[in-house]
Amino acid sequence: MISFKLVEDEDLAMIEEWLNYEHVKKWYEIPELDVSIDDWQWNLGKEKSSLIGLLI
Repeated sequence: MISFKLVEDEDLAMIEEWLNYEHVKKWYEIPELDVSIDDWQWNLGKEKSSLIGLLI
């Protein structure tokens, strides 16, 4: 079984760094929908959800 922990404040810097890697960024920037990495980072800081829930 795979389980995920809830995202904590101390995890946000690591996730922000990960989202900005070029090989990751290309999956989360969606120009057709006007979605950028900044939108994901804003949501990460705003919501206290599981990581998997935020990235699906």
